[in-house]
Amino acid sequence: MASLRRRQLVSRLIRPIVVFVAALVLCLAGVVILTLEALEERKSAVAAADLQLAVLTVVSVEDASKLDALRRSRFEEAVDALDVDVGSALHALEPAEGERAHQQLVELEMYARQLADGEVDAGASDQLTRNQSLLESLRRASVDAADHASTAEQGAAAAAIGGVVLLGLAMGAALRSHTRAKASELTAEANRSAADRFGALLEEIPMATAVVNEDDSITYASASMASLLGDVPRDIADLKVLATPDEREDLAVHLKTRGAKRVPLDVHSQMISEDNRSTREFRIRVTDLTADPLVHGFLVGVSEITIEGRSRRQLEYLAGHDQLTGLPNRRSMMASLADDQPVSLLMIDLDGFKQTNDALGHGAGDELLRAVVNRFQQQLTADATMYRLGGDEFAVVTTGELDEAEDMAQRLLATLESPVKLNVGFERAAASIGVARRDWRHSELSLLRRADIALYDAKHGGGGRIRVLDGDLESAAVFTADVTRALETVSFDQEFQLVFQPIVDSRTHQTVLVEALARWISPSLGFIPPDQFITMAEQSGRIVELGEWVLDQALSTLSWLRSRGAAVGTPVSVNVSPYQLMTGSFADVVERALSKHGLQPSDLVVELTESALVSSEGRTLDQLSALRSNGCAIACDDFGSGYSNLGQLLRLPLSLLKVDRQLLMALSDMREQVGGSTEQPCQVMGAIASIGGAIGADVVAEGVETEAQSISLRDSGVDLLQGYYFSRPVDAQALLESGRALISQEPTQNLA
Repeated sequence: MASLRRRQLVSRLIRPIVVFVAALVLCLAGVVILTLEALEERKSAVAAADLQLAVLTVVSVEDASKLDALRRSRFEEAVDALDVDVGSALHALEPAEGERAHQQLVELEMYARQLADGEVDAGASDQLTRNQSLLESLRRASVDAADHASTAEQGAAAAAIGGVVLLGLAMGAALRSHTRAKASELTAEANRSAADRFGALLEEIPMATAVVNEDDSITYASASMASLLGDVPRDIADLKVLATPDEREDLAVHLKTRGAKRVPLDVHSQMISEDNRSTREFRIRVTDLTADPLVHGFLVGVSEITIEGRSRRQLEYLAGHDQLTGLPNRRSMMASLADDQPVSLLMIDLDGFKQTNDALGHGAGDELLRAVVNRFQQQLTADATMYRLGGDEFAVVTTGELDEAEDMAQRLLATLESPVKLNVGFERAAASIGVARRDWRHSELSLLRRADIALYDAKHGGGGRIRVLDGDLESAAVFTADVTRALETVSFDQEFQLVFQPIVDSRTHQTVLVEALARWISPSLGFIPPDQFITMAEQSGRIVELGEWVLDQALSTLSWLRSRGAAVGTPVSVNVSPYQLMTGSFADVVERALSKHGLQPSDLVVELTESALVSSEGRTLDQLSALRSNGCAIACDDFGSGYSNLGQLLRLPLSLLKVDRQLLMALSDMREQVGGSTEQPCQVMGAIASIGGAIGADVVAEGVETEAQSISLRDSGVDLLQGYYFSRPVDAQALLESGRALISQEPTQNLA
């Protein structure tokens, strides 16, 4: 019985002990869990603070190329920190905010690594502004983690108090005290480390830095600030004096706007020395970091940009001015014309300047340009600006009306009447000037085009003159532009056709040669005179293609006529551009075309104008000689319109001299005015016939329109005649049906 009572007593004692131990274990487990949670939250708070410091380190770097070794090491550590324990640092945030902050960290890490590798320009991307929300998220994560840690500590305390015994309470209190001490120690250590690292960062960056707090005093100034400014700034007033007067108000307002998360403000300043002999330039960047726990103020960075500013201004000047004359250049002129104000424009081109350069050298040419510019500038009105567009091209822009601009142009030309004294002697200068006016209808490009039209007309009118754009000149230019554009896409087979005009023997009036002439009738422009479209074809680059088409069509027509029993033994004459000869392969083109149509070289006469022949040299002469050697005849067209002499003619392999129609008309008019008979022989034409005989070439008189002219030319010794008196240009079918003597005959000696 006693034994039973003992067992019951032990059982009663053991049960409370078991309950007590179980309760104690549960309390201790709860305390441990809550304590571990508190430690984890402290760890998260520290991680968020470290990430915040890493972000500040990265975005404070302006140019990674200027980092010294120590600072580069810190920068690279910060870059690596952007990808460490991100989940722990952000877990206290809401899911959406945490995901956004994580994405921003990924973008910032990518930017930072590109910056470290020199792949991006830090100044081109305002990372600090872009990551203000990221810094705010990190700050909130740190605060939230600290709050969670505090809540866990309180839970641990409550669990300990809820213990049923004093031992549990004491152990809970001890653990809570230890947890708080450890968490406080970790937080303080993290904050001290972050502050130390941030301070070291500010000391190492290349610009002088300062931190301005909420009472406008400066809580921190780097050592470089004093060396840069000569003294340590104490408050905002010391920083405001750095800004230029028109920027001081913006700087003051920015430094007073707390917590607005505004973009960094950049201002510029100039510090003039006491003797006013030198000026230093500064750039000031102010960043609002008042909400940042590491800064608690405005971060102000000051860097000297005196050298950069001087270089920038020099580059801007060079970009807008001509180095030789000091005049503003074309770029500056286009900028001045961009405001669409009514202005007059003078386009100026020096005549014969290339010859001066070639004869006297580029040094003398430069000297002449400067002298001409000095003379011109003395004649400009107060509202006029002169520009050098390049080479020997200049322009003057004036607000004066068209007549005032023309008067100014007259004064400019007058200054060139006297020779210019150069180091190598005296040299004369001349110029052509085109003048145009812009009103509300014309853009700057339109104004330039219109002034160029006037200048082109002045140049091609002989130079040394002024041409003011008028309606007729502009209409002609528009027509020329339309023709040029049409030539670029025209199909020769569809819009061009060949017509033929016989050249007859002056005694028998039998045809000895047929000249092929190209006609162009455009569906949109109508009939285009040959003298116009040939010049434009040369300018457009299609003259070689057009010339080969004419050659092929002319030979094809001659072959067709002969297949029908006509033009047997009668060659065809084709006009050729100098551009065709300059290709160096024209003789081969002719040979292939003759072979294609079953013809011989004696069936072709190649015509070139007198001016083209006189100026021919090198490759052109080689092609002419090759053609003549192969058996083709060479004709000098428009003889008498140029300035050739007997010596020039002797060096050319000519078979025909075709006297220009204008010369024949002028001679006829002169004889009528003095009362002479138009049927009598003409001494001038007789002299030309003698020249032809001297060089072994037959003479053709173009533009014969009357019987009297025909008789006079025959009696003057001219061999061949061409003109409306015998036949207008007709197509191949009309030529065949005309019945004119195209049947076999003996060709003239020089065409054989």
